[in-house]
Amino acid sequence: MSLRPATTADFAIIRGVLVDWWDGRDLTGLLQPLFLENFASTSLVAEDDEGRMRGFLVGFPSQDDAGAAYVHFLGVDPAHRGHGLGRRLHDEFADRMAERGVETVRCVTSVVNSASVAFHERIGFVVEDRDDEMVHLARTRAAAGFVPRVDPRPGDPPWGSAQWPLDPSVVLAHGRVTLRLTTPRDALPLFEALDDDACWAHVRGRPSSEDDVLQSIIDAPRQGRTMWTVERDGRVVGTTSFLEVSPLDARLEIGWTVYATDVWATDVNPSCKYLLMEWAFGHGFGRVQLKTDIRNGRSQRAIARLGAEYEGVLRRYQRRQDGSVRDTVVFSVTAEDWASVREGLLARLDRA
Repeated sequence: MSLRPATTADFAIIRGVLVDWWDGRDLTGLLQPLFLENFASTSLVAEDDEGRMRGFLVGFPSQDDAGAAYVHFLGVDPAHRGHGLGRRLHDEFADRMAERGVETVRCVTSVVNSASVAFHERIGFVVEDRDDEMVHLARTRAAAGFVPRVDPRPGDPPWGSAQWPLDPSVVLAHGRVTLRLTTPRDALPLFEALDDDACWAHVRGRPSSEDDVLQSIIDAPRQGRTMWTVERDGRVVGTTSFLEVSPLDARLEIGWTVYATDVWATDVNPSCKYLLMEWAFGHGFGRVQLKTDIRNGRSQRAIARLGAEYEGVLRRYQRRQDGSVRDTVVFSVTAEDWASVREGLLARLDRA
């Protein structure tokens, strides 16, 4: 049984099992799409070896109390109850919240559901309060203590080297968005598309002229950047890059992503990430990393919406344009995640 972060695509599966798992009781009103639209990255799904959902947990950190988090819904397939899966989901959620400095996890259950109350008390929750309808429970764990991580793939077979370098003629396309490798001829259209301070608020290297863009294109290979030019409906609207490419370790990073402001919150970013990850995982890479400035909440939310897993914060990691040194938030998608992330991205693009 494996645990992974939830995605928006999981909502339909969860909604489909709610009645069956609760003996015909219709609990669908308690779990609306907004929960996975907003809290997928902090929620969890348990899958068996065939990829079938056997449990889920929908939870999120408190927005008003930095030391608390809340589990809204926990479900376990009746055939898999009594084997520790519910405890495992709770423990994994608590561990992930502890990494954010959260010490207290809360939840509620019905006053008539004595089995649920007993289960939560067995795994360390205590009753904080009761009212006519609900029992309010909490479990406190020391967030400061380090919990060693356990290898999730202890029996890994050898992983082959990834295919690199890129074919210079490669073109990636989905819907209205096309990616092609950047050439010096892209300097002027890129400068014109991105000549806006808002584009560079969290990215170092704001160009002041076409020549600056041209120089960055020339310098990119020496800096380890493989630049892509992003077009939407044939118009240049931005750039993104492969970075930190290690074919031996089968990993790379997607970064240096800058889009014209008029395509923010459109199909452009999910299309680009889909195309680049589809190429990477299709050519033997096992990990795609994404990083962003801790001050860039818009970017963090956009990455989380892709289905990437939050991994942590690299403190005082990288200098900003203004000379200050930023903390960097790290996300990743692995080969094991890709089928689920891919499904979620395609479903999202179909709705765009």
